[in-house]
Amino acid sequence: MPSSINGLNIKNLIPTDIPEIRKIHEKYFKDEFKFPDFLKGYVNAFVIQDDDGSIIVAGGVRPIMESILITDLSCTPRERYEGLRLALNASQVACERINHFQLHAFVQDDLWIHHLEKYGFKDTKGKSLVISW
Repeated sequence: MPSSINGLNIKNLIPTDIPEIRKIHEKYFKDEFKFPDFLKGYVNAFVIQDDDGSIIVAGGVRPIMESILITDLSCTPRERYEGLRLALNASQVACERINHFQLHAFVQDDLWIHHLEKYGFKDTKGKSLVISW
């Protein structure tokens, strides 16, 4: 990955970058999402700066936990309900074991959305997008 493109430079985010990033967040994004702790839980955090050192973009990559479940729909609703409960419990334990405290589920079926909401799942802010390579 290039470290400089068209007068912009990328570097690892360091603690002294936080005050400037906070100002940008406060000015433009405070009502959209809580200020992230880029120094904790991120695979990598970085800033993009212009030649004067002003931050243009700050961000990072954090791992997310996703639950993928395959359910035998020929089972009774009670069996599926209990199976979901146990699967969510196992998923929570697995996440906590590696210090993750969120679990994502990408669901197309409205009934499953309803069931997951009963267990505390909430809509995410924004629209979920993915890129693969």
